[in-house]
Amino acid sequence: MSNETKNWTESRRDCQKRGADLIIINNREEYYFVQNKSGPAAVYIGLTDSEVEGNWKWVNDSNLTSGFSSWAPGQPDGSKQVDEDCAMTVAVPLPEFANIEGWHDVACNKAFKWICEKRTSQFILP
Repeated sequence: MSNETKNWTESRRDCQKRGADLIIINNREEYYFVQNKSGPAAVYIGLTDSEVEGNWKWVNDSNLTSGFSSWAPGQPDGSKQVDEDCAMTVAVPLPEFANIEGWHDVACNKAFKWICEKRTSQFILP
């Protein structure tokens, strides 16, 4: 997990420089792992609907609808004042997120910490 804060694009760029990408959360175990690592910080995850509003996709181009999700109640809410096209997760209740843990859609230009994930290659041996 990062020690500094950046916007979503800069966070992703930092991960890619390290040969990784923003984390994809595939199941409840991974969700709890991320929540445990992030502690009281709000952190970016690799989820966005920047291409098509309401169509949430992971950074590996897989649709959110095809797997696990953990949106906070009432999220994503797509604020009318600002485009909220990026997702972050909150592990502990924070006042700025209505004291509700889980995933929240936020404006991509907001600065948060982030978590990178490095994918391992799979080899099939004969």
